[in-house]
Amino acid sequence: MRSSIHSGAEARVGDAEHQMHFLRRDFRAKVIIIFLLAALVLLNSTGWWVYFASKKSFEREVGRNLSSIAAVATESLPGDSLKFLVPGNDNLYISRWVREVLAKIKVDSGLRHAFIIDETRHVLADVRKDILIGTPCEILMVEDDDLELVLRGTTRFSLPYRDLTDESLYIAAYAPIRNSELRIVGILGLEQQLPPLGYIGELRHRLFLTGLFSFLVFVFLS
Repeated sequence: MRSSIHSGAEARVGDAEHQMHFLRRDFRAKVIIIFLLAALVLLNSTGWWVYFASKKSFEREVGRNLSSIAAVATESLPGDSLKFLVPGNDNLYISRWVREVLAKIKVDSGLRHAFIIDETRHVLADVRKDILIGTPCEILMVEDDDLELVLRGTTRFSLPYRDLTDESLYIAAYAPIRNSELRIVGILGLEQQLPPLGYIGELRHRLFLTGLFSFLVFVFLS
């Protein structure tokens, strides 16, 4: 009788120890899983932060380079002759010559578009011959505050924007044009397609795969 009771007690103790061992092992497994998931989330979050920071830095660098091109290009434009660019004078020699200068700037710098506007946002010259002098500029991608800064003598560039005609990203830069008296008489606008993001785009692809893997792991372990 005593032997049976003793054996039963030992069995219960063994079951309890086995259950405790299982619970400890299960707890350790859950801790490891939580740690791994937290590490994956942190890694993915850090990666996305790096991606957005790199993307912004890349866009600013492209904008600065385009601004430098615009600033240099204004030196080849006849500031004193812009006063002759009035509606109805599209076929004058000076108008054709300014368009040729803009076309050369566009080709030499690999740009999409080049134009000159006045302070009221009306076109003075455009590489596209169908855009007449005095036409309101419809593609001016610059805020009013930035336009005021340009009219005060500062070169500015826009945020990247998407063209609905081809779904490509573009960026524009604007520089003041001065006459011989150093008065600002116009604004040169240059538009460039945003170059491919290269390694930044590859980083985004890898982050997407990492995020997808983390989600699948979470679903599987849940």
